[in-house]
Amino acid sequence: MKQNIKLMATVYDETFWRNHVNACKTSECNKSQYCKQHGLSYHRFLYWYNKFAAPFTNDALISVQMQEQAISHVSPPQTILATLVLRSGLQLQIYDVSVVTMILAQGQ
Repeated sequence: MKQNIKLMATVYDETFWRNHVNACKTSECNKSQYCKQHGLSYHRFLYWYNKFAAPFTNDALISVQMQEQAISHVSPPQTILATLVLRSGLQLQIYDVSVVTMILAQGQ
């Protein structure tokens, strides 16, 4: 009888990769050598290395406060000036140039 052997890739967590990235930085090896010595996927290592190298900061974000206004009538479709698409798939579409001006003014 033939045995089916399935090789499962081990999924490592963020702590695993952070420890290896930190160890690589303090070692005398370059990234490629470090990965070979520790049996790591070079491309996966680079993904985590770059992810930890550029941490997310809120400094690049601006706070925007909008006022809710009642719509008295539905106007015909207008040209979309800007669309912000989030990873979740939600979209913010801006049709009015005054909204763009207000958002840009918040960043100053």
